[in-house]
Amino acid sequence: MLMQPTLEQLYGMRLNGMADAFRRQLEDPAASELAFEERFALLVESQWTWKESRALTRRLALAKLKQQACLEDIDFRHPRGLERARWMSLAHESAWLRRKQNVVLVGPSGIGSQAAIPLAKSTAGRVQNLYDLLDSAYDAEAIRACSRQLGHVPLIDSNPRRDARKKAQLQRAALAQRSIGQLMPPARRYHERSTVERVNGRLKDECGGRHVRVRGHAKVLCHLMFGVVALTVDQLMRLTL
Repeated sequence: MLMQPTLEQLYGMRLNGMADAFRRQLEDPAASELAFEERFALLVESQWTWKESRALTRRLALAKLKQQACLEDIDFRHPRGLERARWMSLAHESAWLRRKQNVVLVGPSGIGSQAAIPLAKSTAGRVQNLYDLLDSAYDAEAIRACSRQLGHVPLIDSNPRRDARKKAQLQRAALAQRSIGQLMPPARRYHERSTVERVNGRLKDECGGRHVRVRGHAKVLCHLMFGVVALTVDQLMRLTL
């Protein structure tokens, strides 16, 4: 069957992302092993990514941003309580990456989102990854844009916040995916998390990590360790029952 007319029609309808993905599927023998629903989901995902990337490029051009955030350009003269040596070690040393350690930022609400972009750019030159997996606290267009600029696929849980309409749309989408028994590729990859990520997710969602009402490193650590103890007991009970 000749596929060139189909490709021309897709390009004619400005479905460039879907057309490019369809061409790649035709050239990849392994794609024939996928089910129709999986191949179609990949086409839809490619078109959506292409559309969002195109819109982002247009918005960035209109914004005419003069600079991009990076750790090296932090102004330490502003009294924000930042330690120059510690931040520069994150920017220039990669030992914490090799040891697969986490960076815990303690501060007012929003500090994690503000530091996500500089940290992502700093680590992109030292490790290779295809996806950026983040929870709903990092659901911001700027973070998604940075991830795409680095050549990654942002897997960020949607956060409707106080938008009732968006929340209803997310609920309907989740119900539709459960009804057909088929998750979209981003949702499927989001759930394929490592053991450490699942533990961190449970610590945040079920054991008090989401609501920290104390200040200071020692108090926050104590608060989180109580959650770790509760999580450990729960896991042991599951093993024994």
